[in-house]
Amino acid sequence: MTVADLDRSLQFYGDVLGLRVLDRGPLDPELVARMTGRLDADVEYADVELGTRTLELLCHRTLDPRPGSASRPERAGSVHIALTVDDAQRMHQRLTANGYRPLSPPQTLPDDAGDWAGCVIFYVRDPDGVMLEIVERATSQAGRAAPAPTGQSVTAHS
Repeated sequence: MTVADLDRSLQFYGDVLGLRVLDRGPLDPELVARMTGRLDADVEYADVELGTRTLELLCHRTLDPRPGSASRPERAGSVHIALTVDDAQRMHQRLTANGYRPLSPPQTLPDDAGDWAGCVIFYVRDPDGVMLEIVERATSQAGRAAPAPTGQSVTAHS
């Protein structure tokens, strides 16, 4: 995922969301040019742990950075990343305390006997406008959220 400011994004994903930074550094400009065809490549990356997955953040540092536009969920080609947390209400409070504006309070999905019954969900945008879906999974039998362990953990899900 391309970001405008790697330090700002790592503050959000690392400090606010509590994800672990696995690696960070510059990419070889010749390698980036071979992969992308872009000859003026000056790219720094950071890998952030998402459970068993990795979120790669790329910051293209050029003389002419082009700001992106926030994707709209109804537009074809828009994306969002779903992150599973232990306690959606606590994550909502944490985001708000750090100056981020979730799009709604946490919402509990109706008990319709489906896989998502009882899940607690809300959406928030990251510093570059990428839509994140924050999900607290419900227990499979009761359709109610499981109690959160002492520490807040965040993982990606499909």
